[in-house]
Amino acid sequence: YELNLICPSVLLAVLPQLEFKLKSTDEAERMDSVALLARMFSEKDSMLAVNHRQLWQAFLGRFNDISVAIRQKCVQYTMHFLTNHAELIGDITETLKARQHDSEETVRYEVVIAIVSTAKKDFDIVSRSEDLLNIVKERTLDEKFKIRKEAMGGLAMIYKRHLSNPHGVPDATKAAVKWIKDKILHGYYMPGMEDRLLVERLLNTCLVPYNLEPEERMKKL
Repeated sequence: YELNLICPSVLLAVLPQLEFKLKSTDEAERMDSVALLARMFSEKDSMLAVNHRQLWQAFLGRFNDISVAIRQKCVQYTMHFLTNHAELIGDITETLKARQHDSEETVRYEVVIAIVSTAKKDFDIVSRSEDLLNIVKERTLDEKFKIRKEAMGGLAMIYKRHLSNPHGVPDATKAAVKWIKDKILHGYYMPGMEDRLLVERLLNTCLVPYNLEPEERMKKL
């Protein structure tokens, strides 16, 4: 990692060999390679993914690793890719689409967290992407409440941001805002009490914010 920062040319012959490490039968070895490459690829101004396409493709393959911990590690880094590398957003979005249906709930949870965290850090990235918004939308129906809660909260936050600044919003968000309110309110039909409490809280804080003037709240309602 340090060598790459100081003098990347030294690693020209070494980096392609990491591809074998990514496919190692030893899980610890794969994890070390994934952790190192995720950091190097996602670094701001890094040209690694552009210059080493084969290594990048091998790295993307680890999003589908047999190890839950490795899949989790890959997804955890996606926020850095989304915020630092516009040219990789397509690749990352495709891998997130696949991982949102992961059999392991921790991986699905990390997918939602990554997209919502990206929206908090750089709202435009998520608000321009219909695919990223749809991933969060689908997770509002997850079988686990923890994941539903994060997805609903993320959508409510996007809705609130749109409410406070409705001008100059990308088309993807404009289209999403129409279904976001319905999606959140539909949570009321979930069998669990916690879902209904969540909907009530989001209604009062994001859809019709309680701290607005009565006339403004009436308009939002």
